[in-house]
Amino acid sequence: MIYRREIDGLRAVAVLPVVFFHAGVGPFAGGFVGVDVFFVISGYLITSIIVDEKQAGRFSLAGFYERRARRILPALFLVMTVCLPFAWWWLLPNDRHDFARSLIAVATFSSNVLFYRESGYFDTAAELKPLLHTWSLAVEEQYYLLFPLLMLAVWRRGIRRVAHTIAILALVSLLLAQWGLDRHPAAAFFLLPSRFWELALGALVALYLRDRPLVGPSHGWSNAGAIAGLAMIGVAVFGYDGSTPFPGAAALLPTVGTALVIVFATPATWTGRLLGHRVLVGIGLLSYSTYLWHHPLLAFARHRLAGEVPAWLLWALVAASLALAYLTWRFVEQPMRRRDCVRRPTVFAVAAAGALSFIMVGLVGTHTKGFESHYVQYRLSDGERELYSLIRLHTASNPDRGRFDDGACRFSAEVVDDQFEQRFARCTATHGRAIVVLGDSHGINVFNIMAKAGVSDFVVGLVQGGCRPHQHRPRCQYEGFDRFVDRRGEAIGQVIFHQSGSYFLRDRQGRVDSPAAFEPGAAFVVDEKNVAGVIAYLQRLGARVPTVWLGPFVEARVDFRDFRLLKEPLLINERSMDHFGRLDRWLIERVAERSRTFAYVSLVDIMGARRDFLRVGSCITYRDRDHFSACGEDLVARQVKSAYDAGVFAMPR
Repeated sequence: MIYRREIDGLRAVAVLPVVFFHAGVGPFAGGFVGVDVFFVISGYLITSIIVDEKQAGRFSLAGFYERRARRILPALFLVMTVCLPFAWWWLLPNDRHDFARSLIAVATFSSNVLFYRESGYFDTAAELKPLLHTWSLAVEEQYYLLFPLLMLAVWRRGIRRVAHTIAILALVSLLLAQWGLDRHPAAAFFLLPSRFWELALGALVALYLRDRPLVGPSHGWSNAGAIAGLAMIGVAVFGYDGSTPFPGAAALLPTVGTALVIVFATPATWTGRLLGHRVLVGIGLLSYSTYLWHHPLLAFARHRLAGEVPAWLLWALVAASLALAYLTWRFVEQPMRRRDCVRRPTVFAVAAAGALSFIMVGLVGTHTKGFESHYVQYRLSDGERELYSLIRLHTASNPDRGRFDDGACRFSAEVVDDQFEQRFARCTATHGRAIVVLGDSHGINVFNIMAKAGVSDFVVGLVQGGCRPHQHRPRCQYEGFDRFVDRRGEAIGQVIFHQSGSYFLRDRQGRVDSPAAFEPGAAFVVDEKNVAGVIAYLQRLGARVPTVWLGPFVEARVDFRDFRLLKEPLLINERSMDHFGRLDRWLIERVAERSRTFAYVSLVDIMGARRDFLRVGSCITYRDRDHFSACGEDLVARQVKSAYDAGVFAMPR
């Protein structure tokens, strides 16, 4: 196929926003769409190569997979190897355990499946996973495994049938991605079935350009098409953020934009000349290695500095990514692509040996729980061992664990379904009206607290992680609960709503639920739009049933993976104390101004403002940065019970 400088320039347009997004520098809140640009480019290039070789009668699966191994594995294995000593020295055992699992997943090109199961791409914990970014490599390799077989199966029926087949599969994949956004968002983001259409779009572009000249005179529509495509990518990069539903219909903007650039941006167009500039082409040539290096550098820095990475260091790490990328491209990527230097049997043998080695290291790491016994014995003092044991005992990664259920009428569910309705009806007949706790994963904490407090024998939770009234998601419980209130409102004595307060706070880049909002010197910025969404929902709900908004609690906002926690007194983040205290006062005033149908109760006032609440005796009161542990719930339940008995939750007359 003909070499196109503008494609390498387009790689630079793809990789730089991704790097800046992960570093958290600059106005690149939607920089994650650079991966989608890569997907389209990959689909275009791979299909072009396959079609050229098929038409020339020299395509073979062995040759195809050899090229993929030469292109992908040497640099990948180098980065994984360099990560090993840093993981050993800088990670706590639970993080080592996770890292070991990721080694196995990367070596078997299934890391997208692993990270889908562990956490969301935009979760706080995700930025601490050194190999998180390899999910996209796994998607591509899974595609490369299947796509050539599809091409071989359909090729005999003609190129038109190939195009029709790919188009149909792409449409199904896009519809699946859109459907999955509300029902299985993590799966839609990470897994191949909902990402296939992006690579297939590139394949369709390759088939479209198969018999058309790539270089020719510039036409007005060519310039317009290329500029429009680049603008579409730019709008996504600068206009999207972590709250954008992705990768369904929203992903059409950067992917179709990429397709337009590939089709129209020839050297005769303004966009083609821009992308063909030697600086962008140079960065594009380094794009793969840059992508590989940047995330481990950032993740290990955040581990080492407990997330408090200064801006100058973030920029330095970005520069280091490019420098390491050049060395990798020059001394690893380039030599491995030369068949006269390394022959095919050697390529496959090294690939197998490297993958097996990482799998073995990963298995040992997972079996030993991140070499935990060695860490505790040789790296900790007696006092540190005690604190480490308490942290390990009380902290966990999944806030949905440990939902309280007394087997009778204090229980919770994610949505109103037949089982919920039947159990609710039985309890109504026995106990009368229910207290219903409504909210997100913090609502799970509050339901547990209300149930443990024993304020009633009939306490029900409709609580689900990631579900908030200001974010419309059909899989969430709010619309179903509205209909339930219409049917059974007389059986509800009170609704207590609670959600995470960090979704009402923005950092300097406009992101909610961001660690940067709790760094030293971070400004207090309220997201008034999200607050207004909650108030509007509670106004409608409060007009039908007695409703209380139990305000946000102060989140710990400390990193339990930070080594320094073992050497210093355990205290809640000082910036968190300030932000949530001020947010609580702001919400009290705003609710008083705007609502007469529901009441606001301050959980901050009920709990009191104590930085040392993070550890009470042998209890670590938070299980992670922003959720209570089980023993923390027990302590708060006592305070809530006193407040409830004192009439704090009573509705004003």
